[in-house]
Amino acid sequence: DGRDKLPEPHKGFYFSLGLAESTKYFGSAFEYIRVVPDARAYIPTSRNSTLALRGVYGRMAPLSGDSPITERFYGGGSNDHRGFSYHRLGPQLAAPNGRTLPIGGDVSILFSIEERIKLIELADEWLIGALFIDAGDVVVGPSNLDVSQLHYAAGPGLRYNTPVGLVRADVGFRLNRWKVGERPDNPDAGQRLAFHVSFGEAF
Repeated sequence: DGRDKLPEPHKGFYFSLGLAESTKYFGSAFEYIRVVPDARAYIPTSRNSTLALRGVYGRMAPLSGDSPITERFYGGGSNDHRGFSYHRLGPQLAAPNGRTLPIGGDVSILFSIEERIKLIELADEWLIGALFIDAGDVVVGPSNLDVSQLHYAAGPGLRYNTPVGLVRADVGFRLNRWKVGERPDNPDAGQRLAFHVSFGEAF
């Protein structure tokens, strides 16, 4: 972790590598390896603005049989792809009531770029505006991933540091792959907007 400060880094970098293994030798019904590298960078563009960048890749490799649905990747949400509601980006299964249920995938990819600008100081804390672009996808397996056909979303946001932490609001506008009937694998087709309210920065 090379960030200069939290919760609002102005410069620096961050990198993490998540590793998990499940094996029958420890009593598990599933065998798999799960790897998640996460890289972030923060670049000052002026005294009161910061360019934040993030790239995350997730890969689950079942060693025998299928992967457990509880450990698969699910995209969407305030800390993920903001063009989708929580866990709504990725493979879905049609339910009898006509709705769709997320079932996750073994591969996930996400890129985010965000410009954060201090707008005005209120009660000794800055009201921060943001403009972001998120690009990513969650798919069944490596052969289903097409980086030229990622889901893109852009939008504005506001942040304010309160006594209970940084409060954040974002609105994501899907830029592609949102029309009904456009593609059979478009999750939540017809829903172009997603609203998010959360604590802390997305990354």
